[in-house]
Amino acid sequence: VNPNMASNVSRQRTRTATVLDLRGAGTYLYSAPEQLRGAAPLPTQDIYSLGVIWYQLLIDDFTRAPGPSWRKQLASKGVPEQQLAVLGVLFGRS
Repeated sequence: VNPNMASNVSRQRTRTATVLDLRGAGTYLYSAPEQLRGAAPLPTQDIYSLGVIWYQLLIDDFTRAPGPSWRKQLASKGVPEQQLAVLGVLFGRS
């Protein structure tokens, strides 16, 4: 057995294992609810993350994710209904 060959195989397995371990990994605050429940990562979850960032910009707080009363909270800050509707789509709660 060629020691260099074994080293390459070992390194390749490590990379593969790492990719599998990171599959669906992300920052909890920006993870879509279905991703938190263990669903496979999808592009729509990136859209959700953008909605979270937009929400955080509107409330001027980058430590919070939108909760159940996000719409009421933003409406009380004077956020127009059109923006609330778009955020509802991004959050999957139109």
